[in-house]
Amino acid sequence: IRYNLERGRVFRSSGFPEKGVDYFLKAYNVANANSQDYYTIDALHMLALIGDIKDQIKWSNIAISHIENSKDLNSKNWLGALLNNTGWSYFNLENYDEALKLFIKTELFYNELGKIEPTIIAKWCQAKMLRYLGRVHESLDLQLTIEKERTDNSLSEDGYIHEEIAECLLTLGLKKEASIRFGNAYNLLSTDVWLQKDELSRLERMKELSINID
Repeated sequence: IRYNLERGRVFRSSGFPEKGVDYFLKAYNVANANSQDYYTIDALHMLALIGDIKDQIKWSNIAISHIENSKDLNSKNWLGALLNNTGWSYFNLENYDEALKLFIKTELFYNELGKIEPTIIAKWCQAKMLRYLGRVHESLDLQLTIEKERTDNSLSEDGYIHEEIAECLLTLGLKKEASIRFGNAYNLLSTDVWLQKDELSRLERMKELSINID
């Protein structure tokens, strides 16, 4: 099981995710046949990271079902990551209502474990969905609340929170306040490797809007 999991991960990490699918399927079938819940879910989790969005959701839902039926406590630790990933898959399908429901479940999961930062991140995800649903005032209120929660828990300043607050303020016509927040977001996120690689236009937008909002 672990051999197939690692072979699949090597292909995915090397930029050939489609070559990893057969290995993850083998790992899943063997693990499931031998009641190895943790590795069954691990394999499903990896399958859910490959392919089109509908496939991602399919494998994630199968994994979540396995978790809910498992008696293995270690296996249940997968739930937060899978709920979060599935939420973003629904976001990419522009199904913001379903994504919001999953991010609420993610928050409840991490809150029950007493994990402060993952709980706050799940709230951030909810607030972003609220903005996409047109519930901008609610989104802004929640972002401001979690910004305070990070401060109260001695967590580092978060550029993504600044970015979302800026987007809310811009939508509400508060351009000057939005500009300041976009500047804060850019200063904190300009060195983010993932954004530089995959979301460069997003970074450039933050920078532009921090300088000039017509």
